Amino acid sequence: MVKVFESPDFPMVGHFRSILESSGIPCAIRNEAGMSAAGEVPFTSVFPELWVLDEADAPRAMDIISTYSDSTPQPGEQQPWKCPVCGEEVDAIFAECWNCGAPGM
Repeated sequence: MVKVFESPDFPMVGHFRSILESSGIPCAIRNEAGMSAAGEVPFTSVFPELWVLDEADAPRAMDIISTYSDSTPQPGEQQPWKCPVCGEEVDAIFAECWNCGAPGM
């Protein structure tokens, strides 16, 4: 087994597991419940980790993860949007206009 990804963001680790498995790469997640031990052990040792079962799949798995990581907008990278109803600029994290309540794009 080879570790190919780790993150404190468990949904992201699960997302990459799904992508790898759909690409035919068997994998497993370690430390799924590790965050419950945070505070008793160093926090970095309880991050969820994604491992591929076959070492030969590791380079391909890392390429796939890299491709998706590079194309996925990270927090703070998304652009604000303009409300189609009132024209107000709204931060990208919001799905509704803060001014008039209209749904976002």
